[in-house]
Order: sequence, then structure tokens, then C-alpha cells
Amino acid sequence: MRALALTLAVLLAPILASAQDRRPELTVAVDNLWATMEPVLGISTTGGRVHPNFYDTLVERDFITDPNGLALTPRLATAWVQNGTVWTITLRAGVKFHDGTVMTADDVAFTLSAERLWGPRPIAPRGRTFTAGWKRVEAVGPLTVEIETEDPDPYLMRKLTGAIGFIVPKAYYQRVGHDRFGQQPIGTGAYRVTQFRSGELLRMEAFDDHWAGPPPARAVTWRIVPEFAGRLAGLVSGQFDMVVNIPTDQESVIRRYPTLTLVQKQAENYPLFAFNTLRDQGMADNPVADVRLRHAMIAGVNMHEIVQALWGIPRSTQSRSTSRSMGRSLTRTANRTWPTTPLAPANWCGRAAMMVARCSGTSHAAFSRTTRPLLKSWSSSGRTLASTSNCASSTALIWPTAGHSTC
Repeated sequence: MRALALTLAVLLAPILASAQDRRPELTVAVDNLWATMEPVLGISTTGGRVHPNFYDTLVERDFITDPNGLALTPRLATAWVQNGTVWTITLRAGVKFHDGTVMTADDVAFTLSAERLWGPRPIAPRGRTFTAGWKRVEAVGPLTVEIETEDPDPYLMRKLTGAIGFIVPKAYYQRVGHDRFGQQPIGTGAYRVTQFRSGELLRMEAFDDHWAGPPPARAVTWRIVPEFAGRLAGLVSGQFDMVVNIPTDQESVIRRYPTLTLVQKQAENYPLFAFNTLRDQGMADNPVADVRLRHAMIAGVNMHEIVQALWGIPRSTQSRSTSRSMGRSLTRTANRTWPTTPLAPANWCGRAAMMVARCSGTSHAAFSRTTRPLLKSWSSSGRTLASTSNCASSTALIWPTAGHSTC
């Protein structure tokens, strides 16, 4: 896991919340908003900014008393204990959803259920990523929930600090369906959503019946301003109180304004590139759906040069663990064995071409259209870009003679 810098700028203005009618109304300029506010279907950086304001989790990581965030602090749960493969969670009494209904164990059990997260056909399939090995989620009392896993899972409560842990109201969710819920969400958070237009704005108003007491702002509006120049202009003019996504090369610009403050915090994340293997939505001839081509594309990227360009580690001193991360000695897929050992600079490009020659069922045009931009996007320096681009060209040239051989 690596930490990414999240930057934002705020106006130096006092926020007075001593009297409810004097609480400020804030406007935040963002680059985007996710199309749904369903917390698991809407897992994203843009969703992560707003979801904690109108949803609550059972527990949260305590970065205030523990800078590393290793300690857990109660939210909607007041106690939790593990006994072998079963976690027993005690819920806070009297917690209200934004529609006035009181949260019960049934709501929590549904939020974490197989029906919604981890069953054969869950409502939010991305929930499976965080619920591997789950066997049972059950409300065993009005304010008690049990979660049973196949094997003891000491990290289960930490998993509930993320998106799957945002509690939703069972009755409302099932009545309106997940699509409408994503446009008109209800949670137990300190603010309730009063307006949401995914391409424009999200408005939240204070939920003064929140279990922890009234929040400090009367309302918060998150408004989409795609270009940073527009966000900065609005911040300087006073149209916005806060902006996010400050480009690194613009941080010095922010610092030149005496009325602005640049705030930088570390955010844990997993940056990655993912292959789009879908064959629907007009992509029936998607060449990347062929696992053999994906292996060829990986082999066609000089990982050693990327490591050297990013971190300055010469290939001669890159560790064995680094080399292993670039390719395992054997990968088994679809009952076929694929060699993906780390390659010497002299033959990494040729290996990719040979692997492409073994693939079938994809047109040369489709391969070229897909492979060249992807390989280029993975490059991190001028030298690597040139090498990768040349490899994409030479690999594509061999494609017309690949025929329809099978592996």
C-alpha cells in the first residue's frame, strides 16, 4: 500500500457554530461526483469525499489519538468481540436514519448481507472484494449482530471502516431499489442529502438528530467544476469555501495568495492499471478479453526500466523480490501454463511478439487500436516510452501472420 498526497485549499475565514442559526453554509468545488451515492456501488475517490458526511460506519479508524490509524473507535457499534470464527457486534441504541426511523440490527444485517454484498448474485458485486470467506450475517437481537467467517478473521472490524461499513436502512433500500437509493440516499450521518444531480451538485443539510449531536455547518454544497482554473478562480473570489484536487504544479500558486491556505494530507490508496476485459457495450471484438494477449502486453513492458525511472534503482541492483513482482515463474490460466519470468532487456520485446503470435481470434486492427495506447500509457520516461512504443509496433507487425493457432 502506498500513500498518495491529497491536497485542498480553504479560505481563512472563521467558522462559528456556537448558535445553530449562525452556523455557516459551505460550498466545496470538486472535479467530479460519482453517478450514484449507493456507498458500495459508488466506491471511488469522489464518493469517498462525500459518503462519510451522510453515512456512518460501525467503527472508524482513530487518526486523532493514533496518527497511524491502527486504533478503532466506536461509531454505530459500541462493542465488538471475536470468538473463533464469529464476531459479535453490539449496536448503539437510539440511532436515527434521516427519515426518522430508528436503526436496528436488521438494518446492519441487511447492509452486510449476502443479498447485498457477497452472495451468488449480490446487489453490489464490488462488496465481494471485502467479504471473502464470509459465511453468515445475522441479527441475533434488536441491537446485536453476528458475522461468521470460514476462518478466524482478526481484521474483520477494520474492513468495516470502509465502504461496506456504511449502514443503510433495510426497509427504504428494499422498497425503492438500489438505483433510486443511489439518487436519494438515506443514512445515519451528520448531514442528510437534500439534492443530488450527478453531473452538477450534491447538497447536504444538517441532521440535528444525529446521535453525536448537531454538526458544525448548516449546509454543505459540493459543486462540480471540472477545470482547476475554474475552481481556483471561484475560491479566490469567495464563490467557494474549499476546493479539492490541486495539481502539484499549482501548489506554489495557491501559496502566493495570502487569503488561502493549502492543506495536504496522506490518503491510503491502491493505485493500479486494470485491463478492461468486457465484451458488451459495443466491445464484442475487445482483444484484451483474450488472457493470452494480456500476458503478451505485460511481457511487452520493460518493468525494470520503469522501476529505474520512477525510483532511480538501477536494474543491476533491483532485488529478487522486485523481479518476482514483475512476473511469476509460472502462471496457470484456463488449464494452460504461461511462462512469465522476468526478461533480460535484450529479449523482453521479442517475448511479447512471440506470445502475441500464439493468440487467435482478434483482428490486427483491434490489437493495434488497443495495445499501442495502453503500452504507451504505462511508460514512465522518454527512453521507456520509445522502447515500449517500438515494441508495440513490432508486436503489431507480427499479428497478421499469427493466424488462428491455439495454445
